[in-house]
Amino acid sequence: MYNKIERTVRKWLPENVQPECVEKVGLQIVTERQERVLKNPNSYIDYGYSFPGVNLTKQLCLESVRELYATQGLRPVVADLGAGFGTMTWKLLAAGAQVDAFEKQVPTAKELQKRLTSMDKELWSGEDLNDILRVYAKNALSELENPEFENRYDVIWVSQMLHFLTPDEMNQLVQLFKKILKTGGMIFIEMNSPQTLQSLDPLKLIEHSVENAKKLKFEYPGFLCVNAATLINHNTSQIDGKMVVSVFDQEQMQTKSIPIEGNAFGVGYLGHSNSHDNEQYLAQFMKPGYQYSVNRFYQTANWFDDEIALDTFEKAGFETACYYYGSDGQKYYTRSTLNDKDAVALSIFLKKSSQLELDEKPKELSVVLKYGIFKANHHEYLLVEAKQFCREDVQYESLLKAIENKDYALALRKASAAASLPLVRLLLKFSKKLAFDINQPSPSNGLTALDWIRNTDDRNVPNKQEIIGILERYGALTKDALQLLSAAQQVL
Repeated sequence: MYNKIERTVRKWLPENVQPECVEKVGLQIVTERQERVLKNPNSYIDYGYSFPGVNLTKQLCLESVRELYATQGLRPVVADLGAGFGTMTWKLLAAGAQVDAFEKQVPTAKELQKRLTSMDKELWSGEDLNDILRVYAKNALSELENPEFENRYDVIWVSQMLHFLTPDEMNQLVQLFKKILKTGGMIFIEMNSPQTLQSLDPLKLIEHSVENAKKLKFEYPGFLCVNAATLINHNTSQIDGKMVVSVFDQEQMQTKSIPIEGNAFGVGYLGHSNSHDNEQYLAQFMKPGYQYSVNRFYQTANWFDDEIALDTFEKAGFETACYYYGSDGQKYYTRSTLNDKDAVALSIFLKKSSQLELDEKPKELSVVLKYGIFKANHHEYLLVEAKQFCREDVQYESLLKAIENKDYALALRKASAAASLPLVRLLLKFSKKLAFDINQPSPSNGLTALDWIRNTDDRNVPNKQEIIGILERYGALTKDALQLLSAAQQVL
């Protein structure tokens, strides 16, 4: 295992680094541990966990820093937002960066400074830490408004911070990104997604709430308050399960007196007394004959799915790419390929283009692959995601061929006929971007995508109703409904 870490480390450390340094970096990674970030004693806010190690998103960021260092001959300037104890800060220094670390909690920022000061400076080629690191024990949103940060950064690293922000704060941060990032600069972000609590949400209340908020056209449909419950078994004094009981959107939060400025890790707040709308669902998770008590907790967070994240940053003029990574170490271009056992977070890559006005929506995406970046239009991005899911499965050969031929409506009909929820979701996600008619009927029998899934055998398709539901939310119609609509239009 250690040899694997060492091989990975060599990909992002500067080329001229000594073998002894590679070994020291590898050992430092091995000894890191996840810790809860220090709690602010003056509030009920707890700022979550540190995230040690190197996952795929961090790897890509560090390799990019190394490449900039090699081509520029100078340390690229990197902002580490929400730096915590500095588990990514020291790696950025080791990869060749000059780092500004922002951590709003003063005790945590002091701990960051203490830990890095105590590390072997050979980790960052023996340079004086004071020359390559600045630690700001301040709120990044307010501090970065200062003119000295304008056009300062080559790279920005944002780990597990965005979901703490309210919609107003998100808008402020997006504008700051445009201001402080150099042209051609890159931003790497990890954040919670609706999938993060999927193992606690068997009723898919978060997913349904996000979809409903999209219909209501909230600017940030992922900004929700999740009401969860921990089931404590009195017979064993153990936790037998956790589940999401109810979810509230922004309007409901105000109605039920839940603070809209709430934090993802608010402690000690139980909300309004009538806020447990779906409490009856708890019964199905309680074993007969056992006595339970329920410990409730709330998480008010901005849950970003790929659609929300891409829309947020594309509108700001960034070239974007979105993906998830799973506990199997693989990168996935669509959430649909993940299962309940995966610990997932959403990752997004942004690039400030020199070709775009900042208020112009880009016409292309930058698709991030493991070994580089290439530009692709929406067709190619869809094809990448579809191939990622289908892999070598022969049953999807004709569907992939339809996508390659840009016959997206045919591909959707084939996905519906195969009862493939992931592929139906994927094609619907791109339906507006690629402007294809999801109700285009088959030339041979006139059946639409909705007809194909309705005609499948219920016994063999456990997720049939879910597929029908998502198709209908996108406006899918049956053959008969299309004919009635056509007849009515002719009368008019």
